[in-house]
Amino acid sequence: MASIVENIIGDRALQLGSEEFVRKMAIGNNWNFLRIAARIQVNGLADIAAPRLQLGLCNGDQATFTSANCNYVGATLNVDNNTRWRFASDAYSGGAVGIAQGALAVKKIVNTTTEQIIGTTVVGYIAAASLGNPSLYFVDVFRVSASSYTVYFNRCIVSQVTNAAANLTSTYAFLRCAEDELLTSTFAASYITSYTAASASSTLTGMSANMDTVSIYWNKSTPTVEISDISVIRFY
Repeated sequence: MASIVENIIGDRALQLGSEEFVRKMAIGNNWNFLRIAARIQVNGLADIAAPRLQLGLCNGDQATFTSANCNYVGATLNVDNNTRWRFASDAYSGGAVGIAQGALAVKKIVNTTTEQIIGTTVVGYIAAASLGNPSLYFVDVFRVSASSYTVYFNRCIVSQVTNAAANLTSTYAFLRCAEDELLTSTFAASYITSYTAASASSTLTGMSANMDTVSIYWNKSTPTVEISDISVIRFY
């Protein structure tokens, strides 16, 4: 069961272990283009086999990604050959090319999960809790029609290792970056590593016209992940 922890003093976080957290958005289904943003760290000090860390949207808080009656769209951090995240220097990566090689757009309808590769040019990391400095993770979703959505995965992960001194434990920095739609400001550039072209995206079809609930899913009971902040930015 999800729990509230405070492993960084003054920074209370939601801890997930082989579970999904969902929360209905205050804006409901009243959006066309939005960003799901989170600050995340991993409570581990070793490689993780077959991980799945996923942000997305679902139709209500019952038809979620882990349910048998699912209606979901989102994206997951892929790894090298879908095998493992590798631990080194207080961070996780997918090896030499970064953690999200072949980032995947994901849809799930009832019990059928479909994945599509978004981009493969990747340099990125997610912080281990030992760093004491959570990483940023953004997923952008654009509503194409009543039943299709384009998932952008090009502006979603901090290169934590190359910018470990940055104060990513600051909620202010997290929100200021998340609210910058194109992440082109000087401020955002000091935190964000953009690792695919802005056109890198994948369009998925067949989902519900009503996507009003945020979902965060992590598939491992050990190690757990901690989410310090969750935010949804509606651009239009």
